[in-house]
Amino acid sequence: MAKRTKTRSTEWKKSTVPMEFGRILITESGIHQSLFLREVEGKRELPIFISFLEAVGIERKLRKLPARRPFTHDLLCEAVKELGGRFLDVHIYDFLNGTYFARIWIKKKEICIPLESRPSDAVAVALTCRPPLQIFVEEKLLRVAP
Repeated sequence: MAKRTKTRSTEWKKSTVPMEFGRILITESGIHQSLFLREVEGKRELPIFISFLEAVGIERKLRKLPARRPFTHDLLCEAVKELGGRFLDVHIYDFLNGTYFARIWIKKKEICIPLESRPSDAVAVALTCRPPLQIFVEEKLLRVAP
């Protein structure tokens, strides 16, 4: 688990690839939906399987459709803002037993704080922020992506 630090090393960026939201596939009959991140300066994609509710939440955000109540990513964004923090970026850093692992990095005053996150939640936060957060994926994950 990453720890809070006063400064954040830039070493991790050497092994990552900048990605952006590509597309989302929602099928009402399937249990898994697909979120695709697209390489900013390339053609590779990273597919991430997510639940139906996560997919709908992200799709509503993309289409700017109003929600009756805030989604979890809306709550997190509002809480960080109200507590005096700001989001830095999203880092998808590992894949183990069919599951991706991500961190959302926050800065408050001089402290960098990593929050462990599901990639779908991290992407939802990245899309909710204005401007959207940068998303970085470890190069090794793109080499083994399904």
